[in-house]
Amino acid sequence: MKSFALFAAVAGVRADKGTETQCFGGKAHTVTYDIDGADLENVENAKIEIVPEPAMNGYCMSKSGDHDFCVGGNTDDCHGPRATLPINDVFECDNCFAGLSTDLYYNLEIKFFKLKKVEVGLRDSHLRGALQVHAHKDVATGPLVQGSIPLIDGAQSAHIKFYIAHIIPFDLQISMPTTLEYSLGLHGSLDAVAGAELDIDLGDHFISYEDGKGFQVHNTSMSVDLTPKIALNSGNAAADLELKIRSGIQVDLDGVMWYHMDTTPSLPTTLTVDAVAEKVCLVGDLDIPLSHESDVHFSLLGHDYDIFHYGPEDLFHFRKEQAINKCIDIPIADAVV
Repeated sequence: MKSFALFAAVAGVRADKGTETQCFGGKAHTVTYDIDGADLENVENAKIEIVPEPAMNGYCMSKSGDHDFCVGGNTDDCHGPRATLPINDVFECDNCFAGLSTDLYYNLEIKFFKLKKVEVGLRDSHLRGALQVHAHKDVATGPLVQGSIPLIDGAQSAHIKFYIAHIIPFDLQISMPTTLEYSLGLHGSLDAVAGAELDIDLGDHFISYEDGKGFQVHNTSMSVDLTPKIALNSGNAAADLELKIRSGIQVDLDGVMWYHMDTTPSLPTTLTVDAVAEKVCLVGDLDIPLSHESDVHFSLLGHDYDIFHYGPEDLFHFRKEQAINKCIDIPIADAVV
């Protein structure tokens, strides 16, 4: 579990109006509040906003020791895998992970004991991952090997809990349950690594609910960066490789709202040998669907309402045929003479 340092610098002349700085991992966020009431039972009106404060990140990193706010599966830093994932005696996933680095955005307005507006979202978000398999066998495997490996990683979930102005509870959980799905086949002698690394820039993204207006979606542009990976140690066989990471970003603000983004990056590829050109080539398509869903279930300050549910709705869908088309030379010892 990541550590979350906390410090406060309360400004203003009233105890119920001011700012606090919260450290979520190594990232600072400013909490601004204006609360009408001295305790939870008597709060009638409140405005709360939580926004990233990059200028204070250095302080947070020195206090917590965490340089990234990262949740995901089989990763500690959202940039690389924690461990190799064995599949069987032919295949292993030596670089398979998914991780989200992000900043939190939150806005809440209560008026006359009623929820007027709530926004929960993510800013400057990057979903990084890799789908890279190592095949090593001197004979064909026969039928395709299919299955899945759960990468649910409790150590990389985040639980952030504190009281705003010592009055209103803030209880947030961010998790990213992830599963690796595979369909793999090998057609002869081969020792090779093939796949790709992904960086999906989600930008700024949040969803809001406002009394009388319902839900609204707020987005900035998103983009995908793909880096193919191929290495041939020995052999001259073909292989069929399809890898998927099924993942869901889950932001749950206890007693107020939850927000989910679900994605399944898919990378079906074929590794082929061109004996004449003495090259081995990796060709594959890329498919990244992204959907989102939200639910407002306000139960703060002693009131309990199941207000509205949104989605799931498609948010973004990136498709590209032959997104991977890369060839390397066959080692001299394995080339056909």
